[in-house]
Amino acid sequence: METDLRNRDLKRFSESTRRRLYEMLVDSIFGANRDGECTDLLDLTPDDVQLEVFWLHRRWLANYVLPKTKTKRIRGESRWILLRLYLDESGKLMQDEV
Repeated sequence: METDLRNRDLKRFSESTRRRLYEMLVDSIFGANRDGECTDLLDLTPDDVQLEVFWLHRRWLANYVLPKTKTKRIRGESRWILLRLYLDESGKLMQDEV
């Protein structure tokens, strides 16, 4: 499996790119859990947080939902996270919360 996306055209949709972005995002978000680091998502899976990667208006985006038990909001509401996915100059997957 490729370790970066430099060989892919992120300016077009392809299902294989979407799947690769999903895999890289899972590694980024949940990978720290395997190393014993404490995160908000320590005991959750991508399915638990409804992780999705999608193409919209020529951009790759991802969203997931932190369940009520993982948020510190006043009413215990779920928190939706929306990320813009892109590559830096070295081909590393970057993510900005929007």
